Amino acid sequence: MDSFWASLLASIGILWVVIIAAFVFAYFLGLYTVHFMALERGRNALGWTILSLLTTPLIGMLFLACLGETEEHEEWRIYQEEIIREKARKREKI
Repeated sequence: MDSFWASLLASIGILWVVIIAAFVFAYFLGLYTVHFMALERGRNALGWTILSLLTTPLIGMLFLACLGETEEHEEWRIYQEEIIREKARKREKI
């Protein structure tokens, strides 16, 4: 009977290690997502990542989604899109 309980406790221990590893992986994946979202919106990626590290990545994602792009980043994105449109128009004429 002792080996049964020992193997059961070992199995539960391995299960906890897997659960904790999955949680840590999901947490860092969330931090990466916050970092990427901040970059895409023209925000301070390091600052948002640290804020999410101290709170939770879900809060960082929620705030970034609500804030949206900075005005400078939006203007730059629109400028880049216009360049792409002009190149496409030139290719259509050829």
